[in-house]
Amino acid sequence: MTLLETRGLSVEFGGVVALDHVDLALESGSLTGLIGPNGAGKTTFIDAVTGMVGSSGRVLLDGVDISHHATHQRVEKGLVRTFQTLELFEDLTVEQNLLAAAERTGWWQFISDAVRPRKSTSAAATVGRSLELVGLSDQSRRLPADLSGGQRRLVGVARALAASPQLLLLDEPAAGLDSSESLILGQQIRTIADTGVTILLVDHDMGLVLDVCELIHVLDFGNIIARGSPQQIQENPAVVAAYLGKVAEQP
Repeated sequence: MTLLETRGLSVEFGGVVALDHVDLALESGSLTGLIGPNGAGKTTFIDAVTGMVGSSGRVLLDGVDISHHATHQRVEKGLVRTFQTLELFEDLTVEQNLLAAAERTGWWQFISDAVRPRKSTSAAATVGRSLELVGLSDQSRRLPADLSGGQRRLVGVARALAASPQLLLLDEPAAGLDSSESLILGQQIRTIADTGVTILLVDHDMGLVLDVCELIHVLDFGNIIARGSPQQIQENPAVVAAYLGKVAEQP
């Protein structure tokens, strides 16, 4: 069953085409990669799908056209992303960072919380589960500044999980990580996918994407130039040309 589908998704910035009629589908429960050289349009694709930049074409989530929905409405429907820049609340604990994403608030709750502040039991459970999935249960009371770079990245992923996504868009989660931290991140992403959350992974770490993803799409200059299994992508001449500037010569 298709969870996310884009049809002719296009984005322009001042006449420069960043995405050019991109058609892409994600099956429910899948772990899919989106790769491409710098400037290929990967983050722009996530921005367009989540409503953070203006776009043309259509975005369908679980069969419903959400092309004209605001970003917060897409989040409410289970479309959640991470960011390349983490923007963690440095003066809050890891647990509190996640609670900010997990709490569901309405206008009436501002009044009730002013009279009798409380922490939602369901939100606390969601936070605990999210930290468990990324292996940070024992770090919940620490401040982000006290964590390693890899752990901070995992906090960003956990915060997205705390919003209870049905589709999680990971934008460069391995940025700045060394090989051992990237390996741990890959294991945690695989664990999350095994719970049934659909994931789109965008990253420059080819080893990470090739290792954990079942299907990979390749963007170049705003166009999908290839899609297939990790092995098919590695052997695709168009992909080699996009990354190396020429097609690898056969011996």
